[in-house]
This record gives sequence, C-alpha cells and structure tokens, in this order.
Amino acid sequence: MLHAFTQKNARRIFQARASEHKPEKSEDAATSMVFSPLAFMAATDALECLVTVLGAPSREAVAGRRPIDHEIIFWPQGQAPSWNGDGQTSCEPDLVVHFTFEDGSDFLFVGEMKWNWVMEASALAREVQRERIAMKSLFPNTPQMGFVIAKRAYAQMPGVTTLTWKAFDSRIAALSRRAVRSPSSIWAKLIRDFLAAADEWGFSGIPAKPADARWDTRPAFYPLPPPSPRWPDVAIESAWNARPAFWTAE
Repeated sequence: MLHAFTQKNARRIFQARASEHKPEKSEDAATSMVFSPLAFMAATDALECLVTVLGAPSREAVAGRRPIDHEIIFWPQGQAPSWNGDGQTSCEPDLVVHFTFEDGSDFLFVGEMKWNWVMEASALAREVQRERIAMKSLFPNTPQMGFVIAKRAYAQMPGVTTLTWKAFDSRIAALSRRAVRSPSSIWAKLIRDFLAAADEWGFSGIPAKPADARWDTRPAFYPLPPPSPRWPDVAIESAWNARPAFWTAE
C-alpha cells in the first residue's frame, strides 16, 4: 500500500463510497499491498515469491540462477504503439520486477493486475503486449516474462502467464504454512489474510460504516491546547482523553 499511497494517491482501499475512490484505485492499492513487501526482501526471497506464484514458466526463465539484486518498480512509463496505431504513446504496466543474477543477463517480470475492472480478452492481450514493448524501451535487450492476475479467468497468452486471484491464493498456500519461517513464508501468510479479508466482502468494497458501529467523524489527530500555566499537564490530559480515531461500538 505504501507505493500506491505515495505514487497513485490511493487513500482508501476498497471503500466504494469514498468520494475520491475510483475502480483503478482498488487495483493500484491491491497491487501495492501484495507486491510492495518484495521491495524489502533479499533478492532470493523475492524471487521465491514470484516463482511460487508464476510456476514452471518462471522457473524455466531464470534457469536456476541465483539473484544478487532486484528492484520493484510500480507503474513505470515507457513508449509503445498507440491503440489506434498513430505513433507512440506512454504505456505503463502495473509492476516490473527487475532481477540481476550472479551470471547471465538480467530478467524482467512484467505484471498487469485487474481487480474490479473487467477487460475483453482481446483488449487485455493487446494491452499486455503494449506494456512489454514499453518495457523494452526502458530495458533494451533484457529478457522478460509477462503475467496477468485478475478476478476473471483469461486464456493464456504467448509469453504471458495468466491466473486469477483465487489461483494466486492457492499457489502461495503451501508457502504460508512452511514450518521454518522466512520472509517469503511470512509474506505468503499475510497476503492470504489480506485476500481472505477482501473476499469476505465479495471483492465489492469494505463498507465505509459498519452497521453495528457509530461512525466518528472527528479528525484522526487532534491539536493540542495552547500553552497554559498547567502546561504540559493539560496537553497530556487532552491526549489521553481524546476519542478514538475511527469508530466505537454502541
């Protein structure tokens, strides 16, 4: 969520009634929620997460090589042929993971995520192709593999692995239950918890106001009172007596 917050202005996740909420914000937030943690892992752990999700094609692509560095890039902008074929336009995938290995060439995983936005299969295939071309403009001569994760099941595309979020959850299940804890297993457990919470609301949005709670519309943070003879005692009392930042049960 950190990257979606800083780069895409996603302020709420799956809150359908928020005035600034748009369908693409859920996609940005979900993408960041799931993949931002990989930025803070060692390259070997990040690669294990991706290979677990993407399966045999990704294992064959890296050919057992050991990664020594990686970079998680959200929404990188490159150039690709426009939709109408009239020149070049900006094009950005949702995610690029760039790996450097001890030997051999670097490798890119180029990802497109769909949450509530449903595209026709032909349009999605064309968009993914444009994104891969755009990344070639940024990373020339670097092999790459595309992938799509969506709620809707799409047919496989040449050079692209497609799977649903349900399949994603199933693929990381064993990793989340690994007896020996590791960054990748902890990631898998937390992401499964996140997907379960999202699915509990039918992927339709976490309500802005629970039915059995009183919404507190006051700001999350309260200004301290001005200086007084009792300062800082007054400030301490004010902080302790402040109402909760969100909501409380009736």
